[in-house]
Parts: sequence; C-alpha cells; structure tokens
Amino acid sequence: MIIEILSHTPRWIFALFFGLIYLGFQQSKVRSVTVKRLVILPVAMAALSLSGVWTTFGSGTLALACWTGAMVVGIALAQLLGSAKNVSYSAETQTFKLPGTWLPLFLMMAIFFTKYAVGISLAQNPGLLEISGFVGIASAVYGFWSGIFFGRMVSILNVHGKQAFAQTLSA
Repeated sequence: MIIEILSHTPRWIFALFFGLIYLGFQQSKVRSVTVKRLVILPVAMAALSLSGVWTTFGSGTLALACWTGAMVVGIALAQLLGSAKNVSYSAETQTFKLPGTWLPLFLMMAIFFTKYAVGISLAQNPGLLEISGFVGIASAVYGFWSGIFFGRMVSILNVHGKQAFAQTLSA
C-alpha cells in the first residue's frame, strides 16, 4: 500500500519534501538573519497550512475556526516555552543571532506530513469531507503546528524586535 501511495505522489511533492529538509537543516545551525528573513519562513508556513485548509475544506466556518483557534494555542505555547532564549540582536549589523535548533525542521515536517496524510485520506475516502470531526481535527492540526512556528517568531520579535523594526522602517 505504501508503494502504491508513493507511486501516485506527484514528483514535485518529493522536491518540496527535500527542499523543506534542506531549509530545516539550515535552521539547525547558528546563524544571523535580518528581520525580513526571520519573518519569511514562519509566515510562509502559516500561509501553506492555511492554504491546505482552504483548498481542502473550503472557506467553511468550522475549518477556519479550528485552524485559527489552534494557531492561537500554538502561538501561546511558543510564548510559554520561551522561544527567544539564546537569541541576540545586533543593532550594528541589524541582525538576529539565532541558535541552531531542530524545531523548525520538525514543524515543517509536521505541516508537510499533515497535508500529505490529509491528501491520502481524502483520496482513499472522499466522504471524509462531510465528517465534521475530520475537518475540525485536520484544520486544528494544521493551525497548531503553524502557531508554534509563528509563535517562535513572535516571541523573538517581542524580546528583540522593537529596535530591529525601528531600524528596518527607517532604512
């Protein structure tokens, strides 16, 4: 069954998978990033997960409410976990020095595999679209993973970002 699923998976999905692994691996190293680079990946992953909900379940209230609620929970959890630890900001270079962490790779893979699993499930049983529990849970899982990713960025910006934003806007 796994071989059959993989053989019916479009090739671009594999390219996306390996691209995300590469991006996640880059996040595991200490690096310096600008405000713009800090924001791009979490916003892109939130957009990817929201588009997964929107294209799969439509603009229904249940799907969007579950995604939004879980996103808020994920952001709050990231704030509680103190995602800005060991991050510093250099006003001179206008960059954040971020410690290496495997969390972004984990979150990117979680979003990717959620989208993949939902796609497989719906290909095998399209009737799942009519089951509120499936729609709600899948949408919430998308939102939760994105919320943690996004919340990590928010946490860093809350601690270090006022000065960074002021410099970015004045440039």
